[in-house]
Amino acid sequence: MFSIIDLKYKSLLMTQRKLLSFLLCSQLLVTIFGFASEKDKYYENLYYTAKFWGFLKYYHPVVASGQSDWNLELIQQLENLEKCKGQEEVKQFFESWLAELKSPSKCRKCKKQGKKEYDDRNFDLSWIENTSFWGAKLSGQLGYIRDNRYLGEPFYLERKPAGNILLKNENGPESYDWKKKEHRLLTWFQYWNLVEYFFPYKYQCDQDWDEVLKEMTPRFLNVESEEEFHMLLLECFAKTDDSHARFYSEQTVNHFGTKWLPIQFKLIDGKAIVTGFYNDSMAKKDGFHLGDVITHVDGESVQKRFERNKKYLCASNEAVKRRNTISAIFNGDTEEVKLKIERNGQIEESIYKRYSFRDFSYHYHSKRERFKSWEDGLAYVNLGKVSREQVDSLMDSLMHFKGIVFDLRENANSTLYQLSAYLNQEPMPFVVFTKPDLSYPGRLIWTKPYYCGSSKGKKYTGKVMILVNELTQSHGEFSCMCLQTGDRVQVLGSQSSGADGNVNRIKLIGGFETVFSGIGVFYPDRSETQRVGVRRDYSVSPTIKGMQEGRDEQLEEALRILRAE
Repeated sequence: MFSIIDLKYKSLLMTQRKLLSFLLCSQLLVTIFGFASEKDKYYENLYYTAKFWGFLKYYHPVVASGQSDWNLELIQQLENLEKCKGQEEVKQFFESWLAELKSPSKCRKCKKQGKKEYDDRNFDLSWIENTSFWGAKLSGQLGYIRDNRYLGEPFYLERKPAGNILLKNENGPESYDWKKKEHRLLTWFQYWNLVEYFFPYKYQCDQDWDEVLKEMTPRFLNVESEEEFHMLLLECFAKTDDSHARFYSEQTVNHFGTKWLPIQFKLIDGKAIVTGFYNDSMAKKDGFHLGDVITHVDGESVQKRFERNKKYLCASNEAVKRRNTISAIFNGDTEEVKLKIERNGQIEESIYKRYSFRDFSYHYHSKRERFKSWEDGLAYVNLGKVSREQVDSLMDSLMHFKGIVFDLRENANSTLYQLSAYLNQEPMPFVVFTKPDLSYPGRLIWTKPYYCGSSKGKKYTGKVMILVNELTQSHGEFSCMCLQTGDRVQVLGSQSSGADGNVNRIKLIGGFETVFSGIGVFYPDRSETQRVGVRRDYSVSPTIKGMQEGRDEQLEEALRILRAE
């Protein structure tokens, strides 16, 4: 006699068995009748082609030493791949391609890694073991190449002094034509593999880099216009989630529009706050006021427009995406735009004029002072306006102050080591790096900690507050990491850019230029700065009210804390 529970369990088991039977039958039908999309199979073939080509480019002695024109080889092989019918022909295609290269000799040094300590969070060559795609023979050959890889001077890149890479010998077709799918795929596969093997922060990307290859390859294959091609590149560069990344072209500029409003703005709480003007007289004539809160553009909310364009914004975090939306909210092709503005408690909706940016005759100049002091013994220094030659005289003049605010919100010059000598009683570790191992592409080597500060010389004994925000990037963040090791130093502000490390400047086939961070930068305990930003003791962000009142709320809070201590 079955209980109610037994009957429910039996029913559930039967349902599961039926489902499993259906799935097995479905797979059998796919195998027998070829119900799987031929396009999907071709896309999978291209996915593995990108990985196969990039792996051999940096691992195989014949290719990595420059004995084969590997970029032009890809164009030819893509044409051959398209002719393959069925997976057996695809396997034969890859086997024949590899057979054109001389098999590597045994590499005795490849297994000897010495005292290297690796950070392998990026490293994954498990795809070469997928025998269901490659077959046992080819999979074994790829594994053999991995274990007997090229250890000489790479033909396609070189190491710069800091450890980041520089591309060389990246020649493409004599006449690059974006309309040819093979040319587009060459550019895409080149970039994808550079990130795959040499971007130290790949493991931190929001989207798995393999999934990016699967998603974007069909889109590059099916491009219909030059603008679409350029925007696809921009979207892919943005997928590194790296504030160092960037890409500009006539097509990307035209996508957002070449007409500008004469205003500078900051996004807060999904609204655009007017913070300045590119041309005071034009802005005044058009009726803009500092502190205006713009909520809608041509009937679309500012927040919705921001969300729509986020995929094109190269940034490590949300704060920098908001920073980098400078041309992606109000720009357009028309000379007029309708805005909804909150001003003095009233909501106004009016038509405003757009201009060509050159009409503004705009020249950037910092509104922040270089130095300021208060009678109660506090001083402010904008480190973006202090040179190395000025450090010693500056610190001599600051010795009697009880507190200093160092502003890194406009970054800094190369003054960090000189300043830290005044702030530290003894040398302190402040950073460790990961650097690419060109003898084992894709792997990163941990360095020993780097030190700053000195036990010698004059010492500042007062308290120090460092200001940071989303404009504190790269060298500014590196400077903060150094200075915050000081004995009485704290950091206040909003999230910094989260992009540090000497960059890889990339010129792709077709002339497209971009950048990504080239070495990993970590605190001595190996915690990340990339995407996260520098450590802060106090989190303070500007408010709409404060900006409308023209206040520097971060500086105000820093002074308040210094006075209270």
